Amino acid sequence: MESRQSRRIHVQCPCTFSGTQITGEGIVFSLSIPGCAVETNAPVAIGTNLELHLLLPVHFFPIAVDQAVVVWTAEGKFGVKFIHVRPEEGSRLSRIVSQYLRREDESTTARVLVAPPAYTTPAPLTLSRRGSPSPPFT
Repeated sequence: MESRQSRRIHVQCPCTFSGTQITGEGIVFSLSIPGCAVETNAPVAIGTNLELHLLLPVHFFPIAVDQAVVVWTAEGKFGVKFIHVRPEEGSRLSRIVSQYLRREDESTTARVLVAPPAYTTPAPLTLSRRGSPSPPFT
């Protein structure tokens, strides 16, 4: 088994996939720039070529993967390697994965290296003339 060359993000997002003899839906639970892992009830075989549409959170349009090949299977799961992704879709995928990884790195760094700030009571809010809250003037 070859080792992974890229970092993965853990997600829970729906996807659809289709090939010459299969069509199905699943949940992507692991995503990287070169591939992803999907949980599904559909029977998928190693070596199957698929087209995928990944419906990532907070993104209006699915990411289309024109061609991917199934590289592993397990009970109710399979992993694919992306073979052909259009440049604009590849750029979107790279941006999304990079953003998640950056947040993950910042979160881990903050949790490990930075002590929590001392608790301070927030300043009281006052109402403006229009009735909306506004911070007090200092």
